[in-house]
Amino acid sequence: MVRCHDLVDCEASLGDWSYFVSMRASQIFDTDNAAWVERWTVPAARVPDEGGGWGYGTAAFRYRVTEALARLRLGDAGAAKRLLDLPRPPTAGAALQTDQVAGMLALHEGDVERGLSLLRKAAKAEAQLPMEFGPPDTVVPSHELLGAALLANGRAAAAVDAYRVALARTPGRLMAERGVSAALAARDGGAAD
Repeated sequence: MVRCHDLVDCEASLGDWSYFVSMRASQIFDTDNAAWVERWTVPAARVPDEGGGWGYGTAAFRYRVTEALARLRLGDAGAAKRLLDLPRPPTAGAALQTDQVAGMLALHEGDVERGLSLLRKAAKAEAQLPMEFGPPDTVVPSHELLGAALLANGRAAAAVDAYRVALARTPGRLMAERGVSAALAARDGGAAD
């Protein structure tokens, strides 16, 4: 990650930027360490806002989504609000990530039902996209994000279902495996649903 960050700190191609943004998101979310959003940062204005990211947004858009979701985990809603002030992306893959951010912001603000509804909407939209081979092209897979939100809000059985869908789409993904294990333990331990 250090070499990747150093590369974009100098002259970098659009592909280099896309790789950096993807690896940064993986480093933050696949290690469940939102504080790393501070470590692997660059001025947002330097991140290219061209190309399409195969329908999941430009490198700049995915950088902003990563910022928004990570900072919400740290209790800061500013990046999420700034992202949601932008026009809604025209592609399904990018639009569903906007719904993810809106859902997580609603949860942050205490509107659990609206937040879960938006995360379900994002998960449904992602399920309608073609199956990917390799890591998901979203910053965080929608069913994984939904599972975590359901579990955090005492809905363990529903979280198990969401994580199982995530694993069906991306078999062996560590964060989804950990999530389903935690949801099963909460469900079987008598957690409210």
